[in-house]
Amino acid sequence: MRKLMISAFALVLACSPGPEAPAIDGGSAQVDSGMAADSGAAPAPEVDAGRPPVRDSGQSATDATRPPSAEVDAGFVRSQPEPPEGDACADICAHTDCQEDCLIYCRLGELATGGDQRREFLGCLQDNPCDHRQCWPEIEVGEACREICDDRSKLERCSIDFLIEAGEDICPQVCTGMLARFEPANAQAWLDCAVNVCREGRHVDCNPEIFMGPTPSQVCLDAGRSAATCPGSHQHYFAEAWECENYRSPIEQRGLGGNALAECMAQTHSCGDMRLYECLTQAEQASGRSAAIQELCAPLAQCPDDNVFGCRAMAAGMTPMMGNRQVQLMAECIAAAGSDCNALERCVDWNFEEMALSQSCRDACSGCGQGDWGEQCARLCNWTERSMSVDDAARFGECVAQNTCSLPHQLAECGRQILPEVGQICQGFWQQTGRRCPSWRHESSAMVEIFCMLSGVRTGVISGDALHRCGETIGCEMDPMYVCLKGRLGG
Repeated sequence: MRKLMISAFALVLACSPGPEAPAIDGGSAQVDSGMAADSGAAPAPEVDAGRPPVRDSGQSATDATRPPSAEVDAGFVRSQPEPPEGDACADICAHTDCQEDCLIYCRLGELATGGDQRREFLGCLQDNPCDHRQCWPEIEVGEACREICDDRSKLERCSIDFLIEAGEDICPQVCTGMLARFEPANAQAWLDCAVNVCREGRHVDCNPEIFMGPTPSQVCLDAGRSAATCPGSHQHYFAEAWECENYRSPIEQRGLGGNALAECMAQTHSCGDMRLYECLTQAEQASGRSAAIQELCAPLAQCPDDNVFGCRAMAAGMTPMMGNRQVQLMAECIAAAGSDCNALERCVDWNFEEMALSQSCRDACSGCGQGDWGEQCARLCNWTERSMSVDDAARFGECVAQNTCSLPHQLAECGRQILPEVGQICQGFWQQTGRRCPSWRHESSAMVEIFCMLSGVRTGVISGDALHRCGETIGCEMDPMYVCLKGRLGG
């Protein structure tokens, strides 16, 4: 990641509302969180009791609903044994020289086998933990996995590298175990990609990591099917669906247009830039703030590099990282920039690492060490605060400003206070998942929580149950933050 630009911070921090500031409301109840308080979440002690009760992620609110998950039936019949109980592989592979490799193939073999075959497989692996190939039994393999493994050029052409690494001798068995990891809709989509779409002469990315993990919404799956038909597309509709999910706004805030943009993308037949332009316009209208957004972004039209579109996207709340606090800060910055094009462009720079720090984030990240951690603290605090409503951001700022130098845990704890349901899901996810694989254990639990709070969990597309299943099933060869925490900027 690029380093934070302190000079840019200093410039934008000087921004303050002026008399010509556009009439855009970043802090009113109509634009802000605006929801009934969650009766199950009491305010944390650190939060000013004089403020309204803490609002949660919307999961308990009467006016916010989760988008329904997609259903996919590509016509493939999938049969698999009962899933294993417990984690026998953790014991088998512990204290070996090949622990990670052992865990990957042991868990795949458990899923691919059942009954006596599973017991024999685990018994063999107990004696030969670093030589799993001699332990794989002959199992019933579906026609789809045989077809995929029989065509090595298909594996190479469509980025199914994991099955190449498995080798021809056990590729069908590994494919069978891998299928058992997928959610039902995701399995159908991956088989469709690997069998039907990946044909001779066509490259499409069928990397299993794209299809592993939670299922996108039906709305975005429909949007993905439409986008995948556009000229030059090299993505399967399932991958396009998660691109759509990345645009959604935080579910707890009103007046943002990310969800309306996703709805539009499911209905439009446009392609390329016109697709996004058309749906951004509809999202602005749906938010009820179209005129205010147009007025807010008008000063950028005078500049050589026309950043009006980027400004509009930011003001509409595209992505889980663009909350009403971000809209407020951008409006203040644009008003203060006047006709200075360099300053205006910095106000709408989508490089999140160069956005100005609030005073509370500066206080939270000062005096606890310099170098990489100082930059990392500033980045995480800034992202989290800007994703919130104006009122919630004020509470978050009060919390993080009580600098205890217990970072990043302090940032995660403050996030949990403001977003209790989301925070609980994210904390539980890494407590359950983080120790399953050696390569995952170096990740800071608090940092994972913060990324989780900026993912599809925050927009409502990923439920706690779906996140739990992802953490329990993905393999050690995968990145859990990429695979499980989809629906956030950057995938």
